Amino acid sequence: MAATNPPFFLLRIATSDQGWTNNEIFAQWFAQVFIPFAQGRNKSGTSILLIIDGHASHETPKVQQLCYAASPPVILYCLPPKTTHKLQPLDVGVFGPLQNAWAKHAQECAAQNRSVTRKTIIEEYLKIHGKYMSAKAIQSAFCHCGIWPFNPQIFTAADFAPSKMTSTCSTAPPSYPASPLLPFHRHDDQQ
Repeated sequence: MAATNPPFFLLRIATSDQGWTNNEIFAQWFAQVFIPFAQGRNKSGTSILLIIDGHASHETPKVQQLCYAASPPVILYCLPPKTTHKLQPLDVGVFGPLQNAWAKHAQECAAQNRSVTRKTIIEEYLKIHGKYMSAKAIQSAFCHCGIWPFNPQIFTAADFAPSKMTSTCSTAPPSYPASPLLPFHRHDDQQ
């Protein structure tokens, strides 16, 4: 298999005590996987752009140092807060559908009395990943989000407008105390 075109070009498995990514895991992936992969594919020699969300692990001093030290340098573009549901292409078009397909596959395995264990999880995952982790699916996701080809008209201002308050006045039943700190006393004229 050619080093420039492996099927899991950006996939590495790591664990943490909490079960989530952290600064160390992201920096390791960035240095050992992303930068070498992107440099190997960069025929123009121009800066490399990586679009990220605002997760704290993406913007550590270590990651910034790796960006500047890379040749060519890596530019991190952080999506604006509260927009990733519309602009994060891999979540919108790849990971969401993959997660749904994995849940369905796991249910099918359970229905067939096939256990998914630590020893079989990769084998089972490989059965479904190809449809969702393909160049076509990834390119379609970037297009759907208007990132590539660039299309700022794909969304309206309403897509990113702040949520509207549904009510400006609270309502409570007559039996609810007027003040939570004071006992409620019903006046005679309210009976």
